Order: sequence, then structure tokens, then C-alpha cells
Amino acid sequence: MEAEWNRTGQRTSMRLAPGIRFDRSTHGMWHGSEWIGLPDIEYRLLDYLVQHSQTLIPWPTLIAVAWENPRNRTPADLYRYIHHLRHVIEPDPDHPQVLRNERGLGYVLLTSRSSCYSKEDGRVVQIHR
Repeated sequence: MEAEWNRTGQRTSMRLAPGIRFDRSTHGMWHGSEWIGLPDIEYRLLDYLVQHSQTLIPWPTLIAVAWENPRNRTPADLYRYIHHLRHVIEPDPDHPQVLRNERGLGYVLLTSRSSCYSKEDGRVVQIHR
């Protein structure tokens, strides 16, 4: 994963796919030279997924990250925001290769051509890309 860092050592920009870059400093995404701003919930989700790329994040964790008061939130609420994020970061949102789902478990942000990722508990799981 290609990243850019600021003077204090914080990652400010991350290449997610060819021509698609997540930019923390502008709270948005770059598609080539076009900037796309992200609403707060989508930004928090993507920022967390970028920080934990290649790791399967359980959906309850993502709900807690996205909403300040996640008490009555469901996987369906999360899915609506994931669906929109896919339209921003995936070359083909109907066939996601960057933001993948493990049904009933959670989501993983894949930023390399590797076909492996790790779960939060450290186990490695093989997926097919």
C-alpha cells in the first residue's frame, strides 16, 4: 500500500486502487485529479479500514466506529454506508475487489494484489480475488 506521511509521522494519503487515493488531510478521496468529499460517517469508516487494511473488521466494530451512539444501529445501517463507499473507491462497485465482505462477519479493505488477509484475532484467511 502506497502512503504519504506528514512531518509529524502521520499518514495523510493512501493509494487504494489505481487512480484512487484516500486523503486524510482533505477529508476525502481523489479519483485522478477529481476530489470527492466524504460525509463524516463514511470518512470515519474508511479511515478505520485504511488504518486496519488487510484485516477483517467485525461489523459491530465498524458500527461503533461510525456512530457516536451505536445502540440501535444494525448491519443494514452499516451496509448503506459501505454501499456508498464502494461506489467511491471501487473501479466496479458491483464486483468489489478493494472493500470486501465476509458474510455475517465483517469487512476487509484489500489494498494489494495479495489474496490473504488476517482477522483481528490474528488468524489468516484465504480469499479469492
